[in-house]
Amino acid sequence: MRARHVAFKLYYDGSAFHGFQRQPGVKTVEGEILHVLASHDCLYGGDPKEALYSAASRTDAGVHALGQVVGFLSTCDPLDTALLINRELRPRVYVWGVRGEAPPEFHARYWAVERTYVYLAGPLSADIFLAETILSGFRGVRKYPVDSGSPYRRVTRIGVEEWERFVVIKVSGDSFARRQVRRMIGMIMAAARGTYSSYGSVRPAAPERLVLLDVVYPFSFHVPRSLARGLTEVLCGKGGPVHRYLCRLAASLSGAGT
Repeated sequence: MRARHVAFKLYYDGSAFHGFQRQPGVKTVEGEILHVLASHDCLYGGDPKEALYSAASRTDAGVHALGQVVGFLSTCDPLDTALLINRELRPRVYVWGVRGEAPPEFHARYWAVERTYVYLAGPLSADIFLAETILSGFRGVRKYPVDSGSPYRRVTRIGVEEWERFVVIKVSGDSFARRQVRRMIGMIMAAARGTYSSYGSVRPAAPERLVLLDVVYPFSFHVPRSLARGLTEVLCGKGGPVHRYLCRLAASLSGAGT
């Protein structure tokens, strides 16, 4: 089979890994995925660089994802490869969206149009009015501390709602600085305790309640009904508020698959 550029949309449980990006000596999401691909000759050339491998975001240890995206050149059938990853890594990692023929020059990070994160604050650690007041100052383009590259980031949308006993905060933007969303949430939690902390000095909120919810591209992903059902089984079979929340979202995918 000829090499084609494929893209996968996937879920992972951040509590099972030392972050997304591969690192020597520790288990990471990316490292596990690449190991499965290479060991079954589904990574072109057997090397991430030669296969033009890319990922949309590099989440920290403890952070979960529902809509992370990876892309790479492969000579294997795309759906078979998704099933292979799921068979070997489920329930810690699960591919549910497939783009079997991404553009040849596709790069998961640079082609992303919008990224959305969601954070479950609480119980009783914040309220909606306080969260909306603090987050309103982050809308639009703003300068953030960064290690390299442009310091400017644009937040496009912010949403705050109540769910169970939690304040659910969604933040969307073109791209995000490291720990940007966790620092934004940290400011809300500090204010809820009656103290003020600036963005640069605040302690980032804990990673375990943060989820990379989705990454949007100029094209869509195919969601086979079987993969959508499998995702629901994975998410609804786990405990804790984050997975209860994601279970509710996954149910809509199960009805939309083909």
